[in-house]
Amino acid sequence: GSQRRRSMSLLEALSKKKKDLQHVTISVRDKTGAVHFESLNEDGECVEEGERQKGEGGEFFVVDTKPDAEPAKITDWLFVGSQDAAANVEALEKNNIKFIINLVPGLSPFFPDVFEYLCLPLLDLPETNILPSL
Repeated sequence: GSQRRRSMSLLEALSKKKKDLQHVTISVRDKTGAVHFESLNEDGECVEEGERQKGEGGEFFVVDTKPDAEPAKITDWLFVGSQDAAANVEALEKNNIKFIINLVPGLSPFFPDVFEYLCLPLLDLPETNILPSL
């Protein structure tokens, strides 16, 4: 019923917004410490660019070289943003955001007295499925 309609409208909204995304290349260090660069091809598939560089091991992370401190509006009730956007209390309040889902492993909520948080430590990988965690 209404849940299915809401899901379909969310999928439609996400599809429309995806078309507006800018092309970026990101630097990724995996859990072995190897570093490589990734971007999306024209079909929306994640592809590695260049040669993988060996590393020393450590935590997985993506280097954010262009901070984006504004949450992106997907629908009237859903915004998506980076940790930079999650740290921008003025933008969060301006957009009437009340609830934040934090997916960054090891990152504590920035404003626990102001917003309600759901923390799900998930890796930012194309194959990561968020649904079982909700």
